[in-house]
Amino acid sequence: MEPVIVEHKHVIIRAEVNSPPSKNDTEMMKDWVIDLIDSIGMKLLSGPHIEYVDVPGNVGMTTVSIIETSHIAIHTWEEPDPALMQIDVYTCGPLDLDVVWEKLETFEPIRVYYKFLDREFTLKDIDEGGFGTFSLNKDGSPVERTRSAPTPIYKSQGITSSHNV
Repeated sequence: MEPVIVEHKHVIIRAEVNSPPSKNDTEMMKDWVIDLIDSIGMKLLSGPHIEYVDVPGNVGMTTVSIIETSHIAIHTWEEPDPALMQIDVYTCGPLDLDVVWEKLETFEPIRVYYKFLDREFTLKDIDEGGFGTFSLNKDGSPVERTRSAPTPIYKSQGITSSHNV
């Protein structure tokens, strides 16, 4: 058996979305997380564990999965408009952000902000920024949603990511 090369990659995502998972979407969310784990080349050890919170001001779903190389946690809030998803993917292996962005498209993201860290020795920023529709009407709603080739607003430090949300 070959030794595992440990990389300690961590992406933290804040996404405003049009189609968050709702109370009746636990099976869909379970399938989505398992697909994400498979798509980024990881192995599920436990979960996905999913709970729905129905407390005013905190209505939404929390999903946690233990993967062989760390964890994936997803928290959603349905009440804001647009809804909010906070996603945390930490792995001791390589992580392709383009795969994560592709999977996130399921929830129709409007705006996405993220930080991509290398945690092997410190908390080194690899990439950070955002993409999506940032123009707002007076009421705070998006002017339009850019679906293909949005103008990314990020700084890159040696890693190039295409942002096709």
